[in-house]
Amino acid sequence: KKNFYNKKNSKKNCKMIFFICAPPRSGTTFLYNLLCKEKKFIYPSNFLKFFKHTLKLGFFIQNFILKKIDRNEIYGKGFYGKNPGLFSPAEIGYVYRKYLKVDNRTLYKKVSKKKIKKLIEFILSIKGNNLMIIKNFYTFNFIYEIEKLNADCKWIFLNRNINDTTRSFYKMRKKLGKEQYPITYIKKYTDDYESIKRNILEMKKKIKSQKRVIKKQNYIDINFEHLIKKPIFVVNQIKKKFLN
Repeated sequence: KKNFYNKKNSKKNCKMIFFICAPPRSGTTFLYNLLCKEKKFIYPSNFLKFFKHTLKLGFFIQNFILKKIDRNEIYGKGFYGKNPGLFSPAEIGYVYRKYLKVDNRTLYKKVSKKKIKKLIEFILSIKGNNLMIIKNFYTFNFIYEIEKLNADCKWIFLNRNINDTTRSFYKMRKKLGKEQYPITYIKKYTDDYESIKRNILEMKKKIKSQKRVIKKQNYIDINFEHLIKKPIFVVNQIKKKFLN
């Protein structure tokens, strides 16, 4: 507790936030897993579900443990596996719910600047390494608000062919069921495949329109095919762009 609340440790707080931003089934989870294996990054894990009301303390304990163990041995089966590891990377949705006071069905609606500021301030206050990596495709709704705060944020945008993305989402939805893999972004259409395609197209349009406010040195575009064929090269490309 003394270390956690000691003001002298404020220099060790998170100083830079990396957002992975793209529609679902675009390779975001794969890239997120790769980057989280780098010791330079801190990230929200499944461990934090035990600290819903004391997230800052949960991050502090998690980051202390991550320093002591090999990250390659703690991943379990990943995000959608039946037995994900305790320290496997997870979505940051519970942080959204606490600080933005919204759920998945209302996340696409406009959120006030005050709530976004509260969320960013919380992330920057987390003690650990200087770099926080966040993956959540709802982030694209807040690009403009986040950039206006002048926080040192870096954006990683993933691009995948619209038909391939739709097909992949459609197959996953059939496999897991509509309740476990819902379309929560906007209105539904009669044809499930067409509904998915239109949702993804609207996401891509929104990302493109909000991307204009980001400075060129603060974002990178990654092609999905390139990521799958040369994952290590892509990770090094990201590190070279933002971390020299």
